[in-house]
Amino acid sequence: MKKLIIIITCIIFSGNLFSQNYNSKQLEVVAKIWGECYLFHPSVIRADRNLNWEQELVKFLPAISNEVSKEEFYNLLNSELLSKLNDPMTCVQKAIDNINPNSQNANFQSNENYHYFAVSKNHLESSTLWTEFDSLVTKTMSQALVLDLRIYSELSLNPHKKSYFERIASLLIESPISLGSLVSREHYGWDEFNDWWYYEQQWKIVNNGILNPLKMDAPRIQYQYPEIDLNSFETIQQPVYFIVNKNFISYYLPLLNALKLNRPNTYILYENTGKVQAPWYSKTIKYDFGDYEFILNPNFTINNKQADLIFDYSSDSISVIDINNLIRNETQNDKIKDSDFSFDIIQKPYPDSKNPLTNEEKILGIIKTWTIVKHFYVHHALASENWSKMLEPYLLKAQDCHSDKEYYELIHNMMSKLNDSHVSTYHPSILDFSKLFVAPVQFEWIENRVIVTAVDPKITNDFDILPGDEILSIDEKSIELILKEQKIHISASNEQSFYSILINPGYFINSPEIPMKLSIKREKKVQKFEVPRTTPIYQFMGFGDNRPAFEIKEGNIGYLNLSVLTNSKELEKQLREMKNTKAIILDLRNGYPTDDYSQFIEMLANNPIKGRIEKTPIIFANKNNSKVVEESQNEFQPDSSFIYKNPIAVLIDKSMVSRPEDIAIQLKQIENLFFVGEQTQGTDGEMTKISLPGGGETSFTGQIIKFANGDQFQGIGITPDYKVEKTIKGVKEGKDEILEQALKIISKKISQD
Repeated sequence: MKKLIIIITCIIFSGNLFSQNYNSKQLEVVAKIWGECYLFHPSVIRADRNLNWEQELVKFLPAISNEVSKEEFYNLLNSELLSKLNDPMTCVQKAIDNINPNSQNANFQSNENYHYFAVSKNHLESSTLWTEFDSLVTKTMSQALVLDLRIYSELSLNPHKKSYFERIASLLIESPISLGSLVSREHYGWDEFNDWWYYEQQWKIVNNGILNPLKMDAPRIQYQYPEIDLNSFETIQQPVYFIVNKNFISYYLPLLNALKLNRPNTYILYENTGKVQAPWYSKTIKYDFGDYEFILNPNFTINNKQADLIFDYSSDSISVIDINNLIRNETQNDKIKDSDFSFDIIQKPYPDSKNPLTNEEKILGIIKTWTIVKHFYVHHALASENWSKMLEPYLLKAQDCHSDKEYYELIHNMMSKLNDSHVSTYHPSILDFSKLFVAPVQFEWIENRVIVTAVDPKITNDFDILPGDEILSIDEKSIELILKEQKIHISASNEQSFYSILINPGYFINSPEIPMKLSIKREKKVQKFEVPRTTPIYQFMGFGDNRPAFEIKEGNIGYLNLSVLTNSKELEKQLREMKNTKAIILDLRNGYPTDDYSQFIEMLANNPIKGRIEKTPIIFANKNNSKVVEESQNEFQPDSSFIYKNPIAVLIDKSMVSRPEDIAIQLKQIENLFFVGEQTQGTDGEMTKISLPGGGETSFTGQIIKFANGDQFQGIGITPDYKVEKTIKGVKEGKDEILEQALKIISKKISQD
């Protein structure tokens, strides 16, 4: 039996040792291609397509798990992944022009069934040769017309002038036809499920205009061709077959779509040859991968409620036989129609799964996180590492994770490099609800030490622990080691944030049966205790905080505690009760008010004041993969029913992050107001969430928030006008040193008045 166990262990070990990781360079290419499509390709969120792009990545990855050549790799990207988008203009291709020396153009000749006309690159680039077309075609009005538009290099077109093909198209219609609307995606911040009131992704729609028949435009353009009677040109009525390839549709996809949907007996025959072009004036985006390039078409065209170009025939090579067969069956081809397009946006949330994440799902999570943070994080300059260089190493690390817990800790470690206190990562594997218990001992970072600030009286008979005692180690790890180890795991906007997140009981949760091992120092005596984790963390939050909700202090000084008065109406009511006080203290410490306090701020303002500056990224795909920022700034008007001109002190400390800081930013503009206490954490703005495989998620700050005067807030926070920090002596004596100092400052200001 022992021998069998050893053999099994060796097999498992050798399997781990020799397991084949994906090629990191190829994964990096996949990540960038998949990510850009995920954010910008319309098919990903179209309800009528019902495409699960994330699952397509998971299904694709095994195709490149073994070593494949560069050419095989890019071919697989096209055939096994990008093909799911059903868009021939989104593809990977060789960077050099894929000229086809064996073009079939010369093999087509007119016969009794059709008249064949080959349109060359020179024709398409010319602004005058189209006039020859009518005289050639009108002689064969009884035959179908086959227009061979296959080209194999880039066209040099003037986007401000009607091109050769546009003129030809105008000869095919008798009345104006709509060129449809160009539709793309636009993100106001990031909300993948489009279910939040603040961030939103939406369709951006641009009208493509109208194509007029030549006879309608003839009087206007006659001066360009004085020698030709344009009114004599006849409308081409017979069936028309366009033979096109990648090069051609790069320029004329919307126009082909309009003709197909609005002109009877119009057929599109697509040959999968040539190369997708991305001219400077097009909406197509090109990404360089050396010998290869990725072309992203972030648009589609809606015409007659239908989207996309539906080919009547598609092949890698179109022959004379194909043409003859298609013309004989033209009525059947004409029945090909697409379904009506819906503007519904579809996204598929991850279901919670009890199954361990696969290697491919772990890769997906890294790619998705990296992509969204790259585009939507607004404070990259404050990050500790260059985000653009983090993709490859974390793709490798993800494949070495042996459990979901290890993987999600890796995700959080990756996000911690943002130095953003809004970073939070959740997954059932890293948040075991049976382990959310703490020992009932409160502690903080005071004078560069971990100091006990409160102890539950229920345990004082069993453990000699008092406020003011120093904690030297927790769970047999020294404080120095804890600080060093956790530095890489905590995303903190500033030093205040780091100590506030780490040095508190909530960071040391565990099961009730596992006691917290503490090494406690009082004066020169060191004792060790094993204190049971008997208290749920949610019940212990705020333990030892005996501050009242409101009161009138000695000297007729009003006090309002916003960690208790979380209802704005109740807060406004209590403020009115203090209208005749000599000063007011607003306590913002250790709370997270979530109500709308705009009325409260207007009551305190004696003059119109500017609020915070708010900047939200708006991201859409175009030639430069643009990011613009919408800037707004609210304004508070004084409430004439409440006028208060006496001193106002606001108590702040390192516990404050996000919402309480947001209130403080607005309060900062009030003339008779000052801040007392510690610098805050410097993190504000709406959070952005990313859903991840297995039911997890991570988050970060998705907005830029600045002070009303434009000064930076992120990473700085509210700096007190009167700096006061807790002391060990004050803790031992049970003093609220910040409040006491505020009272002294107020008394001095009152006496001066």
